[in-house]
Amino acid sequence: MEKEALKRLVTKYQNNEITLKRLLLDIQVQAGVLSDMDVYHLFNDYNIPLKDIEHWVRITRSLEIVEHASHHLHLCQGQSCLMKINQNTQDIIAENNDFEVHYVGCMGMCSLGPMAALDGKVFNDINHNQPFIDILRQK
Repeated sequence: MEKEALKRLVTKYQNNEITLKRLLLDIQVQAGVLSDMDVYHLFNDYNIPLKDIEHWVRITRSLEIVEHASHHLHLCQGQSCLMKINQNTQDIIAENNDFEVHYVGCMGMCSLGPMAALDGKVFNDINHNQPFIDILRQK
């Protein structure tokens, strides 16, 4: 997003948790993506604490939609899920070219992981979730 457009949005919102969420979503809607450079400018140029931005950036990025993809797969990158996902599941995901893969922050259900969301539907234990694997193979 251009710095001037970002400045207008920052001016529109005050620096508190509720409006910060709205600010990040507005940036994403207007620019199509919440880039690392946008986050850098919010932190560096507008003195919004990184700890305040970081949580909402993960959530906002998990909602990003890439218009050209037929399907959208969001994979949890929480530490527990990263440790649990097996090579077979990774290979099935890599073989499928019909969807855009998004790596998102912790989806909050660590004991049920590894977690994923495919076209908005959440799946747990994707290594052994046969309906999830079947859907990936069909797409």
